[in-house]
Amino acid sequence: RVHAGIGAPRTHRGDGVVGDLRQRRLQRGLHRFLPALARLAQALTIDSIEDVPDDLDPPATADAPEVRAAWLARVRELLDGGRIDEARASLAEFHRRHPQAELPADLRALLD
Repeated sequence: RVHAGIGAPRTHRGDGVVGDLRQRRLQRGLHRFLPALARLAQALTIDSIEDVPDDLDPPATADAPEVRAAWLARVRELLDGGRIDEARASLAEFHRRHPQAELPADLRALLD
């Protein structure tokens, strides 16, 4: 600390009485915001909990029936779009990966 003499003001504003008053004001101000911060933290926690799906089923795997159905639907889309070679290749890959799966009658002819 630097003093110019007895009774002279301090040159460091953070020291002494002035610094103590500022710190007390800052603490009082922060205390006013604490309840609001607590409410905000609780709201954010609730929002993040609500974002979790209700069902805890894992996502579909490549072997799931709905994935296979979507693949066959895509093969049909390719056929409808006139992309027969792509539909045939996709169906052949489907059959290679899922040899136990029964192919629908309308698509079986593609593999012959």
